[in-house]
Amino acid sequence: MLLNSTDRWKSADGDIGKPYHSSYALLTISQSSGNFRLLKQIVLPAIFCCGLFGNVASFLVMTSRKFRRYSYAVYLTALAISDLSICLSFTGIPILEYAVFSLTGRHGIAFSSVHLCKLYEFIFQLGGNCSSWLIVVTTIERLVAILFPFRFRRICTPRFARVVLATVIVPSAVLAAADILFIMRYTKPNGCFYRRRTQQAHFMFLVLYLYVAPLTIILVSNVLIVIFLNRRRVNDLADSVNNTKTIRSGKRVAVMLLTVSTVFAVTTIPSTITALVSLPASVKQPLFAAFQMLECCNFAVNFYIYILVGTDVRQYFVEKLTCRGKTEPG
Repeated sequence: MLLNSTDRWKSADGDIGKPYHSSYALLTISQSSGNFRLLKQIVLPAIFCCGLFGNVASFLVMTSRKFRRYSYAVYLTALAISDLSICLSFTGIPILEYAVFSLTGRHGIAFSSVHLCKLYEFIFQLGGNCSSWLIVVTTIERLVAILFPFRFRRICTPRFARVVLATVIVPSAVLAAADILFIMRYTKPNGCFYRRRTQQAHFMFLVLYLYVAPLTIILVSNVLIVIFLNRRRVNDLADSVNNTKTIRSGKRVAVMLLTVSTVFAVTTIPSTITALVSLPASVKQPLFAAFQMLECCNFAVNFYIYILVGTDVRQYFVEKLTCRGKTEPG
């Protein structure tokens, strides 16, 4: 997640950093004014509550015996964990910070030591890195499922999904660790920020790695998925009953994950564009902060998308809530 790069902080040794990182977000509730502060007081707790319940429920559903034999459940389980880490750090900690500020008038409680600050940054950045690329791998997997519906389950097994998951987590963890060890500086109570000599190069890398590359892959893959889904609709008429059942089952999952990746793109593109374009600070700061909250919604809504669009997930969830009989997902 990118943060505002229009303001600057200055450390004791004169190094200046652009606070487009997560620590800066924690100061924005108490330091906002008027109606915008009121908006944050309402929106951030709502995102926190929805994200906490939704991601925990998603984790429980996708790790159940009904779903864990599917490869996409491996990715969605990891996505629930990474999204939960983002929700807790980007909304839960700011809420706590604002509560402390309201009672004591003090800022930066979460950044009282360099170790807490860098641990927070590592968790936040690892979650953000993983979330973007987990959406990418689920989208690509659905494209493979649409192209090869009868060979798909032999190719994309849960074991193979765990290998792919490792290729997402390991580079994300390395990049997050490199950030906090070699690139970031710490000042109290502002927290961690990027060194002046590396901030511009790092900012552009972050844009490309977290936004431009994932969004490009997702948008191209989604277009191909829609095209091939429409072709399958015609071909279904010539398929046997069993084959049609297999294809329709794959289509239901494809539509659900297509919706997830589309929501990711819709909530991410506005903040990415705003971060890149040159605007007056008086316009850019409130606009960017509003788009940040929109982007944060992406980390809270996936489970509700599964419920609304995914027939199998909805049926399973309702059965568990009502303690009714068992149903195998298609």
